[in-house]
Amino acid sequence: MKILVINAGVNRTEGLITSPSSRVKVYVIPTNEELAIAQDTFTLAK
Repeated sequence: MKILVINAGVNRTEGLITSPSSRVKVYVIPTNEELAIAQDTFTLAK
């Protein structure tokens, strides 16, 4: 499998990072892991 990444050195915050000719599409999806962990912990602690 071959994935052609474009703009790999650029600080992309979201969006498609593979070239149009790539057989697989790879996206950057912004997340906030700390918030998700805090919310899950709060829910479990209730």
